[in-house]
Amino acid sequence: MDGEGTMKWGEEQLYRGHFKENKKDGFGSYICQQQGGYQYEGYWLQDQFHGHGTKIIFDVGTYEGNFERNWKHGKG
Repeated sequence: MDGEGTMKWGEEQLYRGHFKENKKDGFGSYICQQQGGYQYEGYWLQDQFHGHGTKIIFDVGTYEGNFERNWKHGKG
């Protein structure tokens, strides 16, 4: 899939945003309700958080800032 779309994995995961070569790539939002759950809205690169985004880990807290290959990068 290339371009804008929505993908759902069972009842626990949902992504809405941009795809490139069947991977999350560009801007999008993702919600995962597995293992306590979290929500991410921001930029992706090849299925990884990459660029500016906001990650909310349910019952833990929020990080807003930059990510590099799924890791927080810099000060949030």
